[in-house]
Amino acid sequence: MRRFSSCFRGAAVATLLAALSWAPAVAGKRIAFLKLTDPFWQVWVMDAGGGGATQVTRSARDKMRVSWFPDGRRIVYNATPGELWIADLKTLQETRIPIDMEGMTDGIVSPDGAWIAFSASIGGGVDNNDIWIVRPDGSGVRRLTDEKGLQHYPCWSAGGETLYYLSGEGKDDHDIMSLEIATGSSTQITAGSRYHFDLAVSSGGLMAFSSNRTGDYDLWIAGSDGGAERTLVPAPGLDGLPSWSPDGSWILFTSMREGSPALWRVRPDGSGLKRLTKSNARARGGVWEP
Repeated sequence: MRRFSSCFRGAAVATLLAALSWAPAVAGKRIAFLKLTDPFWQVWVMDAGGGGATQVTRSARDKMRVSWFPDGRRIVYNATPGELWIADLKTLQETRIPIDMEGMTDGIVSPDGAWIAFSASIGGGVDNNDIWIVRPDGSGVRRLTDEKGLQHYPCWSAGGETLYYLSGEGKDDHDIMSLEIATGSSTQITAGSRYHFDLAVSSGGLMAFSSNRTGDYDLWIAGSDGGAERTLVPAPGLDGLPSWSPDGSWILFTSMREGSPALWRVRPDGSGLKRLTKSNARARGGVWEP
């Protein structure tokens, strides 16, 4: 502080230190999330510290998973009854992606914004989904997996060359898989560890997911090969839907640890745990702006 104290004296130094102490722990990025806004789950956006929340969508349909385009202006969301929509944050216009399919879910935008991965079934069974991709304008629909059981909740690697997803056949396990898009080669990452849900992959290649292997759904972290697994801030109640900050220094997640769904933030080492949404707001599915 010598250089500062030579220029700022007395109250000026105190003012500077106060400003620094109140600086947000995560600056410059926003969070999109779902909030129960009677009577529907709607898309909202807030700043990284939990303030300045504004409503984005107002259409009469429940929204599910949300995902940012890299331009920071548009958001993809899933809506009942199984459709993909794009919301423009500037105009607040909502546009349905024209795809001749039913029951689409889990839509997520690729890092370059060129593709949207999603889960859907062409056989009519809710537990017979595969992973698909489509252009944001509805063109180029292509199925990437053709496996037994339920393949869902795709998640892109930072470079967009790999899709991670969840796979299960209705037994007592539900595992994490990876798919190399260029070759179509898939690899099973976890096996025999009960149910895995809500997968997210950091820019550095770490996976965060929800698992009930200890009897309660807690957050876990592992390498992208499934190694070095460890649990993160376990507590009674469901923890899930993780989202990594762009630099990998924070994990946003949804927790029921205080009774109702709320957004929380924590560092990968378990420090800095903080609730971001108010106690009277039912919020879930938060994702960082890329």
